[in-house]
Amino acid sequence: MTRDSVETGIYKNPHIFDDVHNLLSDKGIFIYYDNVNFGKLDRIVKTIESRGFKIDLMRDITENVFKACEHDTPRRLEIVKKYLPKLLRPFSKEILRYMCVKDTSRYHNYSIGKKRAFMLKARKLS
Repeated sequence: MTRDSVETGIYKNPHIFDDVHNLLSDKGIFIYYDNVNFGKLDRIVKTIESRGFKIDLMRDITENVFKACEHDTPRRLEIVKKYLPKLLRPFSKEILRYMCVKDTSRYHNYSIGKKRAFMLKARKLS
């Protein structure tokens, strides 16, 4: 079965792009979002292109992601405070970092440009 669109934000295994390529119809659109250390962005783009995609649009959305993390920090802190099971509380610092709350290392990396967020739109090459 082919799809007209696929959206993902998973790069742990570059072979996922082969799967996406196989899933898409010939006129299908691939929307991809990720956040990476700045130095890895070119490698991701090359990997996507080497899997048979033409990138039509690429947008840096770092500022949007950073502001969203900043704005949403109080809500995220409240969620951890209210719902984090006691068993996981020793890991709360790491969980807050993953959630990119204000004053964590991940948040700081966005603020200094070490971490970038981007989205791209690609199509299959025929």
